[in-house]
Amino acid sequence: MKRLIAIGGLFVLVASFCGCGSDEATTTVKTSKGSDEATRIVKASKGPFGAVVYKGDRTEPSIHVSGAPPPKKPFIRDIVVGHGPAARRGDTVAVYYHGVNYRTGVKVHYTWGPGSPFEITLNAVTAWEKSIVGMKAGGLREAVIPSRLAFNEGAIDYVTKLVTVKPAR
Repeated sequence: MKRLIAIGGLFVLVASFCGCGSDEATTTVKTSKGSDEATRIVKASKGPFGAVVYKGDRTEPSIHVSGAPPPKKPFIRDIVVGHGPAARRGDTVAVYYHGVNYRTGVKVHYTWGPGSPFEITLNAVTAWEKSIVGMKAGGLREAVIPSRLAFNEGAIDYVTKLVTVKPAR
C-alpha cells in the first residue's frame, strides 16, 4: 500500500511539474521493502527543450522532449552539479548516458544498466564529448545535440552522469 502511495505521489509530482513554469522540483519518496524503509530523492528538471526525471543512483533517467524545434547549436545544462575537479580534454572519464531522438523520444544511445559505466578519453571531437568537458564527478548533465552535429541521426537529447574522472598524465 505504501508503495502505491509513493508511486502515485511520483506521478503527481511529474504531472504537475511538467505543466508548470518551475525549472526544478525535488521530492523525497519513501518506499517500503518488507519492514525496511528506503528513501529516494526524485529530481525533476524542466528546460526549454523538455524535462528530465532522475531517480538517483544508477537508475536510468526519463527524458520527455518538449515538441519545440530542436536548437541550432548544442544546448547544455546541469541538472546535478558534481564535486571535485572538472573533466578536461584528455582526461579519461566513466559515464552512464541515455540519448533519445529529439523528435520521437525513442531511445537511440544508452549505457545505463547493471553493467560497468562506459569509459572514454575526452578528445572533445564529438558534440557529446564536448558536453562532458567541465562536468564534475557525480554530476548529471543534459545536452541537446542538433542534427548537423549528431551524425545525421536527427537531434539527440542526452542525459549523462559522470561517475569518475581520471586526469590525463
